Amino acid sequence: MTGPGIQPSNIANRTFSISRRGFELEEVRGFLREVAQYVEALESRLRESEIKQRQLEQANESLGSQVARFGDEEFLADTLGKETSKILQAAHHAAAQAQEKSELVGKKILRHAQIKAREIIDSATNQAQERSSELSRLIQEQLDQAQARIDAQISGALAQEAAVINRSKHQGREILRKTNQVRTEILAD
Repeated sequence: MTGPGIQPSNIANRTFSISRRGFELEEVRGFLREVAQYVEALESRLRESEIKQRQLEQANESLGSQVARFGDEEFLADTLGKETSKILQAAHHAAAQAQEKSELVGKKILRHAQIKAREIIDSATNQAQERSSELSRLIQEQLDQAQARIDAQISGALAQEAAVINRSKHQGREILRKTNQVRTEILAD
């Protein structure tokens, strides 16, 4: 009765990927259950309309078979009188109108359900896209901040390394100076 993939059970049991800062899973599932119930109710109403339409068609066929048993409508008019014939014609007309009306109502209900389902799906898709864009922006922001912290740590480490190298050079020169001094003293003795 509904389009492919838009069965009430498919709506209620639909799963989505889970991501940080995404939709609240229970809210989405609750909403989908409501949509499924709504679509199911519309389908039920459509089935009821179809049942009523079949009943009217059966009643119309029954009247037709009764007319056939007694002969044509002229025979009935002669036998039962013109008033009975008018009532029979009115019944035929009412049955045809009821059938047309039930068909129109059924089509209208189905169209309405399809439009509503499309609106709900479009809305959910738009919300998902907005959330995805927001999430991408937040991730990029976090990456930029992490890169800035890494750059600052590298700069700090390079500065510390330069300081250690300078201290080591100074200590090496000091050791070399003391070694030369001890050597000079040893050679002088």
